[in-house]
Amino acid sequence: MSVDFRYIRIASKIWQDDKFRAISDEAKLLFLYILTSQHSNMIGYYLLPKPYVAYDLKWLPEQLDKRFSELLQIGLIKYCDKGDVVLIPNFLKYNTIQNPNQAKGAVNRLKEVPQNTLVDEFLACIKEYAEPFVEEFKEALPQGYGNTVSASVTDTVSVSASERACEDEPDDDDERKLAREITDAFTETFAYPPNSTQMQMLTSFLDDGLTPWHITEALKRSAEAGAKSPGYTKTILQDWINKKAFTPEDVDRLDKLRQPKSRDQDRKFTREDFTFSEPPKPDPQLFPFLAAVTKEDDADAEQETDRLATG
Repeated sequence: MSVDFRYIRIASKIWQDDKFRAISDEAKLLFLYILTSQHSNMIGYYLLPKPYVAYDLKWLPEQLDKRFSELLQIGLIKYCDKGDVVLIPNFLKYNTIQNPNQAKGAVNRLKEVPQNTLVDEFLACIKEYAEPFVEEFKEALPQGYGNTVSASVTDTVSVSASERACEDEPDDDDERKLAREITDAFTETFAYPPNSTQMQMLTSFLDDGLTPWHITEALKRSAEAGAKSPGYTKTILQDWINKKAFTPEDVDRLDKLRQPKSRDQDRKFTREDFTFSEPPKPDPQLFPFLAAVTKEDDADAEQETDRLATG
């Protein structure tokens, strides 16, 4: 399912929780934002630069830092300023991973998380709330900073998250190649590169069983149709999921089903189509009255021929 239709479970008893009730209304708003924003994902552990939050909530930096401190102090979130990464410790408690397919999608989301200081804390959450899938998550864990994966969340660096991602990942990494391929196709289609939300929307279809080929093919078809926004591409991808077209061959068969059948009015006519041919004469045994009429007509024709000849 695409990111626009992702749902988050929030326990209603949160409003009776003593810690939650003790924080300010603005801190409550910030926590709900962290749970449900367009930057979030299905594991509650994701890249969230503070400028994004300040822009979305229309808050000044000082106001944002104050409310972040409230959430950090009571343990509702953990935050790494080095990696701009947030972790919601109880997220998987209420948004459980229920089967291997969901676990595969969750692992794909984990691969998008940049280097940060919260690796150990996230692994502890996995062991507590998604124990059957621990090994899958261990293989996809992001890097920590040296031996200080639990370092203070107040540490800061000047390198941007995108620059760190480029440094941490090898040039031939499959994930990076995929991101570059999608970015190039998107830019060629819409004349501008995708933002993080648009990229997440496209790659989320991989969790539903589509392949990178589907994404680039949908972007190609969007360009051919003159589409002005990625919403057109999303519609194509969602239709393929609905029709269970999970391979290029499935898509090809679906295209053939949609091709209109040829119609007679589309055929070009030739001279032979208008050539007159004598219709077969009726059987005189079946239609004797027609035979009599035919004899009279023949006799009249002979008389007329003789008249013209003699005269």
